[in-house]
Amino acid sequence: MNASRQSGEFVVSWDSPANFQLQHRSDLSQGSWTDETTPPTVNGTVKTVRLPLTAPERFYRLINR
Repeated sequence: MNASRQSGEFVVSWDSPANFQLQHRSDLSQGSWTDETTPPTVNGTVKTVRLPLTAPERFYRLINR
């Protein structure tokens, strides 16, 4: 998993043939994880999600589905 800041976006990408779902939440100590609704772009086995930097602060994780 790679995360970077590019041209006003937060970019998360991962390389895997498996199905993964990007999830987020605003507080690591409480609350449930929410599926990120922005669909990834796919290039071979590399999936990339681009999110605006204006979004609220969040913590992210990938889960295998």
